[in-house]
Amino acid sequence: MRRIAPIALLVPCLALTGATPWAIESHVASDSGWDTNVYRNFADSASASLPGGGLVIGDGFLQIDGDLDVSGRPWSHQSTELTAELGARLFATQGPEDALVGQAILDHDIALSRKIVLKFDASGKDKWVDDDDRAFASYGAGAGVSIGPWLRTRLDLRAGYQAFDYFPDTDFSEQGPAASATLVSSPWRKQYFHVGYRLMPQYYQGAQLLPSGAAVGQRFDWYHVATAGYALQAPFVLSLTYSFVDDRSDSYGESFLRHRVELLVGVLLPWGIYLVGGGALQITSYPDGLYLSPQLLLLEDDDDLNDVSVKVSKDIGKGFAVEARYGYYRNDFEQNGLAYERQVAYLGVAWRH
Repeated sequence: MRRIAPIALLVPCLALTGATPWAIESHVASDSGWDTNVYRNFADSASASLPGGGLVIGDGFLQIDGDLDVSGRPWSHQSTELTAELGARLFATQGPEDALVGQAILDHDIALSRKIVLKFDASGKDKWVDDDDRAFASYGAGAGVSIGPWLRTRLDLRAGYQAFDYFPDTDFSEQGPAASATLVSSPWRKQYFHVGYRLMPQYYQGAQLLPSGAAVGQRFDWYHVATAGYALQAPFVLSLTYSFVDDRSDSYGESFLRHRVELLVGVLLPWGIYLVGGGALQITSYPDGLYLSPQLLLLEDDDDLNDVSVKVSKDIGKGFAVEARYGYYRNDFEQNGLAYERQVAYLGVAWRH
């Protein structure tokens, strides 16, 4: 499939052409830091390198990113919001991993009554990497309805279509419909509960792989995600989420079951210092006894693995803030004898308007 242009550069111009006043918020940040595993390589337990010679290499980087939020009410009982982000990461010596990411989300709501709202959305993301090893594009659109709240509970239903282009190996590019249902309840003040389910039948460009190694037909996955969570907004912020992923593939070595628990805590410390800490613990099993595509877990900066992270920020006036972040990511594939470990730390300045 053809790579799309970074949508984040295009959609803001469209959103600002209407006659209705729009509220605009923007954020820009510049950071420098160190990444201990620039190429996101897995290492075997004996040599800290991948079978075949892929090394685990660390390097310093410079990162610049910004986001733009545009919202307004173009017509009576309707609202529109656009969120666009653009970021770049440049490494000191490992230029092949230089990356540019652009993404945008456009939402439009139509209130049919106080308790029934039609919702439409479109989104796209494009990641460009100099050596193309983790370059991809994802995009989709959908429509749904929000019902409620009744008894402080709201039901959100959505149906849509999504596509994912993985440029290093188009066999892993896929597309298909997507459906979801989410129930959100706030029985007590400043406390929220949510449960949800998503179903995404995925049609891959690549062939179905048999245990014998033969390739036949076209790969197809049933991808299920169930979530449940709790959030508290008090003098501190707390969020706890459990998710269960069931990816049932007809291709050998591509199915997995995952339990994941995520915790996030944010608190305001003395001297106006904001501290946000979080972590995730997951248990994954593989019905076929192995998983042939672990690299697909490592497309994002927030790797879909066990992790611990912390962020500290301090406002210094006129919209500026100093920020420091650290993240540790870890996963072990006992079936393949591989382990993944990565640490990222950076310090920078952010501006919000």
